[in-house]
Amino acid sequence: MRLGTEEILITPPLPIIMGGYGARNGPANDISSDLKARTFVFENGEKKVGLITVDIILLSNSQIERIKERAAKLIDINKKDIIISCSHTHSGPATRSFSFENNNFNNPYSLNLKKPDPEYMNWLLKALAGSFIKAEKNMVKVKLHSISDKLENLGKNRRDPELPIDDQLTVLAFENENKNLEAVIINYSCHPTVLGAANLAISPDFPGEAINQLKKIYPETIFGFINGSAGDVSTRFTRREQTIKEVKRFGSIMAAKVVTLLNEIEYDSSNSKNLKTEQLKLTLSFKNYPSLEELNSEIKEKKIRLEKLKKNDPEKGELRIAKTDLQGALVQKKFASIIKELENNIKINICNIGNIVIITIPGELFSKLGMEIKKCSPFKETIVATYSNGYIGYIPDKNAYEEKGYESLSTPLKKGFGEIIVENICKKVKKLY
Repeated sequence: MRLGTEEILITPPLPIIMGGYGARNGPANDISSDLKARTFVFENGEKKVGLITVDIILLSNSQIERIKERAAKLIDINKKDIIISCSHTHSGPATRSFSFENNNFNNPYSLNLKKPDPEYMNWLLKALAGSFIKAEKNMVKVKLHSISDKLENLGKNRRDPELPIDDQLTVLAFENENKNLEAVIINYSCHPTVLGAANLAISPDFPGEAINQLKKIYPETIFGFINGSAGDVSTRFTRREQTIKEVKRFGSIMAAKVVTLLNEIEYDSSNSKNLKTEQLKLTLSFKNYPSLEELNSEIKEKKIRLEKLKKNDPEKGELRIAKTDLQGALVQKKFASIIKELENNIKINICNIGNIVIITIPGELFSKLGMEIKKCSPFKETIVATYSNGYIGYIPDKNAYEEKGYESLSTPLKKGFGEIIVENICKKVKKLY
């Protein structure tokens, strides 16, 4: 197998509207750490597969298509065999418009984010597609080795820290003919939300900081980060504060674990040259929304709950849950009015590289569903790549709908659709093995 890599800078100009939090009080006015995109091109003589990992919150289905179509014209690659995976940092630029309420920017209940910068977005999509040109020129022979282990107490279920989550950290190491690390891909499931709404500095959050620290140890290696089933997993109950200092601490925790795993890999020459892809198409099932009167009643109820909590000196995690639950009710009301306008299908890419498989999920898959995919997969390592090749919002498991929290309220998907996704993926993965 051959692999070509490229790393490009995608830090936006200042000031720029940020994505991730509706309660921000202004645009980015500083850069804490640069945002980057890492491009990987795999080739085995018969097939070519492209992967880009991006320090950005998300890219819509139409934006992904623009990148793929342009890339397919620039190099000899089928656009169906391209994966664009976003880290989901909440401290990067806004990439699409959200406008759910006619509120002021300073309103604590606001979900009214201004439109992303069109010039930056146009440049970004072209730059991501163009990165394939140099990556293809950098092709070298490699062998793939993989290893995984638990990384505990970095992410937790963001509604109940006692619930089980997928805390597996997986490392894919690509060794060149000189037995040096050509590239490393890291997979872990957690919202990059160490930094909160008060932060107005551009940052890739802890995944990007982990890579910055790893580059000091392996300066010639290209590192990419793929987020896993992080829909209900965040740093809410594990972070000490929401500062750059804390980002560095979280980054060091992840970097240290990656280094440990890289030192434990048993390198061998028996790696398979498999490079196969499949695509799964599914028609979405949407909710049957309540009446406008019921929706307004739910919003009122959650506002009252939030105000009561503020007066009782609650735990930070509890207050954050109440705030996001209210935002979820506001999002639900908006979706109820536009449900007929939404795209009703998704594409899921399944890519077999060597003895591992990468499965793209165009949204925020819940941890329980991600673990079910890994459990049914026959491959040595299974990478569940969320925020990849599009975005349809949260994909909760059935139990989450009973809580009526932010995630289950704000998703337009019908209860049980997450399980349908898992069932279809498991069937496809087993056929590919």
